[in-house]
Amino acid sequence: MMNNKKLFKVGTILVVMGAMVYMTGSLTQTIASIEEKHNLEPFQKLYVDTSGVNFQIVEGNEYNLELDIKSTRQVEFNNKNNMLEVKTSSLSQNFFGLSFFSFLFNNDKEQDLIVLTIPTDSEFEVVELSTGSGNLNADKIVSDKIVFDISSGSVVVDEIETKDIEVDGSSGSFKVNSLITDTMNVDYSSGSVRISNIEAVNAVCKVSSGSLYLQGDFSESVKATSSSGSVQVELDKGYNDYNYMLKASSGKVTVNGDNWGNMSNVTGDKPLVDVSVSAGIARVNTK
Repeated sequence: MMNNKKLFKVGTILVVMGAMVYMTGSLTQTIASIEEKHNLEPFQKLYVDTSGVNFQIVEGNEYNLELDIKSTRQVEFNNKNNMLEVKTSSLSQNFFGLSFFSFLFNNDKEQDLIVLTIPTDSEFEVVELSTGSGNLNADKIVSDKIVFDISSGSVVVDEIETKDIEVDGSSGSFKVNSLITDTMNVDYSSGSVRISNIEAVNAVCKVSSGSLYLQGDFSESVKATSSSGSVQVELDKGYNDYNYMLKASSGKVTVNGDNWGNMSNVTGDKPLVDVSVSAGIARVNTK
C-alpha cells in the first residue's frame, strides 16, 4: 500500500500530465493556420505595431488587409473613424506553458505574413509604423508625417514622400531607396541606416555604434553625428556648393578622401554640412 507521500507525488504527476494534454490540445487548435482577407474602409491615419511577423504595404486598387498566420500570434485591427490600427501579440505571452508548445508545434513553419493593400496614389495624414523582430516592407508611403520605431527588425521602403519623418531604432536596419521630405530626424543605436536619393530641407541624424549612409541633396542643412559608429554622406552637388562644420575627437573625418579632422568653413548662404564623430569614422563626398 502506498503511503501518503507517494500518493501525493502520483496525484501531482497526473494533474500535470492532464494539464499538459489539455494545453497541447488547446494549442493545436490555436495554431491552426489562419488565412483571411478583409476589405477596409478608406482611412487617413495608419498605426501599425507588430513583432515576429512580415508586414507589407503594397499598392493596388482598393483598401484591404490579408492575414496569413501560422503561429500562436494574434492579430487585432480596428478600422473606423478615418483610421486603421493593426497590432500583433503572441499567445505564448499570455498563457502559462504555451511558449514551449508553440516552439514544439510551430518550429518549422513559415513566418506569419500581413499584407496591407492601399490604392495607388494614396496620401495620409499620419503613418506610425513600429516593428519588433519582424520585417516591414513598403512600396510607397505618402503622408504629412511618418514615424518609424524599429527594434531588431528590418524595414525596407522603396519610396517616401512626407513633410516630416522620424526614425528611432536600436539594433534593426532601416533602408529607403527614395525620400522627399522637409525635415528628417534619425536616432539609431547599433543598427544600420541607409537612405538614398534624398531631397530634404533639413536632416538631423545620429548613430551610436551603428552605421549611417545618406545620399542626396539638402537645401539648408544636414547634420550627422556618431560615437563609435560609421557615417557616410554622399552629396549631390560640388564641394564649393556647401558650408562645412567637421569635428573628430579620436575618430576621423574625410572629405573626398582627404583627412580633414576638425574644420569650420562657413562662407555665404549655402547649405551646411555638419558632421562629427567621437571614436568612429565619417566620410563626406561631393560631386
